[in-house]
Formats: sequence, C-alpha cells, structure tokens
Amino acid sequence: MTATGADFAVRFANCGGKREIPARNQVPGTVIAAASRDAHTYPTVSNGFSGISTKNGELGTSGATVALAFFAKPPDQNRRTAMNECLEIITCSYGPDLERARRLCESVDQFIDPTIRHTLIVPAKDREDFLPLENRRRTVLVTQDVVPGDFRALPPGRQAWIYKWGLPIRGWIMQQITKLSANRATDAELLMFADSDLRFVRPLDVADVYRDGQLRLHRIEGAMNSGRHLKWHHRTRELLGLPSAEGNAGYLGSDYVGQLITWRRDHLEGLQRHIQSVHDEPWYKPVARSLHMSEYILYGSYIEHINGGAHDHFY
Repeated sequence: MTATGADFAVRFANCGGKREIPARNQVPGTVIAAASRDAHTYPTVSNGFSGISTKNGELGTSGATVALAFFAKPPDQNRRTAMNECLEIITCSYGPDLERARRLCESVDQFIDPTIRHTLIVPAKDREDFLPLENRRRTVLVTQDVVPGDFRALPPGRQAWIYKWGLPIRGWIMQQITKLSANRATDAELLMFADSDLRFVRPLDVADVYRDGQLRLHRIEGAMNSGRHLKWHHRTRELLGLPSAEGNAGYLGSDYVGQLITWRRDHLEGLQRHIQSVHDEPWYKPVARSLHMSEYILYGSYIEHINGGAHDHFY
C-alpha cells in the first residue's frame, strides 16, 4: 500500500469487517485531543507524543486549564504498514462525569473512524444513564462485570468501593483496577485509554500510534520524578517485586502518564501474571491495597524493567 501526499489508507482486519479506510496525516504539533480538567505538565516531547497544560477558550473550556494531547511529528511515510490488529478505545467513567463522557463520545463519533470501537465501563448504578451513548461502535459495560473478584460499590454519594474481605478501596484506585482489567472488556489487541474529560478535536491517525507492528508506549525519560509521581514509582517497585530504594533512588527512570495512553493486550495479561507470581495471590488484590499508584507507570515499568523493553512497542 503506497501513501500519496498527506492521505493514505490503513487496513483493519477483524474490526467490523476488512476494508480500506481513508485516514489523514497530521502535521508536526497538531493537537489531537484536549482534556477539560487540570492536568500535569509534560513539557518534553517523546518520540511522537506529549501532553501539555495550557489555556484555550476556543476548545469550549471557558479558559479552564486543559491538557492537550498532540503528535509532535508525523510518522515516516515509508514506515506505514497495514493495520492487522484491532485498536479499541476504552473509557472508564461514572455518573458525575456523564456530561463529560457525552462530549467525548460526540468527538469520537465526529473524528474517529467508525471501525475503531469504543467501550465505556461504568459502575452498575450508572449504567442506565450511560446507555443512550451506545451506538454501532460503542458499548456500555458494567465495572462489576469487567473486573475480577468481588468488588462492590458503596451507596450512591460515596465514591468508594469495598472488597468482600472488607477492605475499602478509593474510587481512584478502582478506576485503575478497571483499566488493568481491560483485557476482560474486549478482545482487541491494541488498547487506547481516553478519559471522560478528553475531547478529540481532529481526526486521529492510527499510524501515529501503531506502525511496523509496534505500538507507541508513552515514555518521557527523567520526567515527573518527585511528589506524588515518585510515590507511584515506589508502589510500582513493590507491585513488580523490584528492589526497594529510598527517596529519589526509587524513581524508575521515566514517566508514562499522559493522554491517549496505548497498551498491548498480551503485555497487560503478562503484567497480571507477573504481579500474581510476585505476590502469590490474584493480581488485583495487591493493587487494591494500594493507597498511591499509577496504572500507567505500572505498565510502562513492567515493559521496560521486567519485559525487557518489548520489541513490539516504540517510544
């Protein structure tokens, strides 16, 4: 398949049928999506992707801080390959974020090719409110059906969960457990996480995140090595069974937190098996006991420090 100018075709297999879909190349610095909440600043561009914080009333945020996800440079035209593995967008949400999720869904339907599926995962009590967002590409699933184990949401008004042994779990941690269970929500090999407070503002070029059989791993070397990010690195060491280290020595070398994070399904399942092996119990139990953690740092550190920098990711 040969690309001509800025337009090219990406072939999807087993994603709603096999056919060629026109896609549009992005120019350097093009904003792809914007999040409508306060976000961390990621001033450094890693190979192809970075998020930044800025002010932009044109995005409908009334001047609020937004996180912009943009691709810093288009991929080499000669490196484009046929897309032979499904990409699916995963969004973990809940009732208070319904309107944000609605705006995200509208932007997905406007800018993302319809062969890319979109799955929303919400608590059972919120399912009926989210069902109107379903369409040919989008499915609403229930958190309790996706995550393994016996997690139960506390009464409405309390954004917390409890496991059957009586351990309370913060809603923030439960959302990360849900993302780490994404392989139970879809059979797609390539997963892209889009939070409810994000909106696409122009077409997403799949070749920016997947090419030559490799999926982008968002990674910024040396970034965000203090504060709560450093706590997340320390907890990642514990979960992965890596040697403990005091203070800044516990930092694992790179930051993996950002927008439109992409994972491989087989490596996610490998991460689950590794945590289970280290702790001799189902992977979600030690994760649920965490007070501070980042699922993105956990996955990225697994790829680089346990899985040997998997050949099917690029940075």
